[in-house]
Amino acid sequence: MAKKKKNKNYRRQILKLFALGRSFGQQKWSIIRNEGRQGIAAKIFNAKTEEKYKNIALRFGKQVAERRGGGSFLLTSITPAEVDQFILSRAEKVANGQLSPYTVRAEIQSLKKMENLVNKHYGKVDWQISSDRKERQEKWDIPLRRRDSVRSQHGPAYSPADADRLTAALAAKHGQKVRDAIIFLRATGARSQTVTDRMGNAIRPARIDLARGTVTLLEKGGKTRTVRYDREYHGELKRIVNSYGKNGPDHPIFGLDQRRLNDWVRKAAGRLGIENRGLHGFRKEFAVKRLAEYRDKISQSLTLRDKQKMPEADVVSNAKFFDMCNSHSRIENGHAGQKEIEKFERSLDTAARLLLTRDLGHNRVEVTYRYC
Repeated sequence: MAKKKKNKNYRRQILKLFALGRSFGQQKWSIIRNEGRQGIAAKIFNAKTEEKYKNIALRFGKQVAERRGGGSFLLTSITPAEVDQFILSRAEKVANGQLSPYTVRAEIQSLKKMENLVNKHYGKVDWQISSDRKERQEKWDIPLRRRDSVRSQHGPAYSPADADRLTAALAAKHGQKVRDAIIFLRATGARSQTVTDRMGNAIRPARIDLARGTVTLLEKGGKTRTVRYDREYHGELKRIVNSYGKNGPDHPIFGLDQRRLNDWVRKAAGRLGIENRGLHGFRKEFAVKRLAEYRDKISQSLTLRDKQKMPEADVVSNAKFFDMCNSHSRIENGHAGQKEIEKFERSLDTAARLLLTRDLGHNRVEVTYRYC
């Protein structure tokens, strides 16, 4: 019987490879507990992640095919030099301002995942991609993104006065439900999908805990997060739960059309002479207000030298907290130099932004600079 020939088309190998790596529905933490972090090295837990990794792998494979003059080769034949050529070509685009450093870092992570999958399913390779992200940055000279270079998306937040005018205008033209949806976004900083039926992530009465003053949001990738809502809107949220809860605790409250709602906001902003920032402007308004609140609370805890008064005690280490307490005391008494004042301000701002990332559902401090 003739031996079956290996399929050497790189595209088919990549598509099959990522299909083999699917582990949808499995719990990542459970695998790490039982097998260690190496247990998840060659697994993909989310369809969106698979699609992203796969597209990057295909882009990489295409470059290798172009350099080799054909697409018929085994993935196990790819060399570290070919990986370097791809990453350096992308890093050059970063230097020219054509790509974001974050994009290239994501591509390197995708190639690392591809290497792990090839090792598990096709054969041994070593593409010399470090597991340490700092080492990767140094090896390929991927520039760090400066915080002051992060521009706000679509303009700054709505001011409270502009947000009030927009809310009133939308209520007058489109009714109470639209007003309530906007109020919910302003109170929680939630993404717009929570007031629509998109992906089934719409807010439900059961997810609003009036006793604790929190809402549980189901968002990107099926993740949930619990956010303390703005107490200024407690009465409004209580009325919303009572009014819309008649349909059942698990029935979507608003069910609005996202495109239509964005269009209504855009037109209302135009009529009022307000720069349109869409629904995202209300999320930014929440972020600005919450950041100021966190800065005030952290400052109060530093004055009292009581870490338990912090909004969340784990945001800084004990040593860092008492270092900030000492700097705060010297600044208040006029005994601190300019360098110490600047260092303290950076530490205070970073601590507040770390807290804000949890409210916004992000995991990087840098992203908060797009909001405020």
